Amino acid sequence: MAILASQGNLDEFKLHLKACKNTKTSPSDIMEVMMHVAVYAGIPRANSAIKLIKEELKGWK
Repeated sequence: MAILASQGNLDEFKLHLKACKNTKTSPSDIMEVMMHVAVYAGIPRANSAIKLIKEELKGWK
């Protein structure tokens, strides 16, 4: 996911994000990955992915 976010491949990123729900990956683990993306690929790339994450997390229970 970090590579997809850092390259700006947000359509593919969204698919993997939905798969995280099925594997019961915690939202905090996903956000931790985005912290690394922000450092290595830049804040704009991380922010784009974080926006998708926040939208997707609304549907998680």
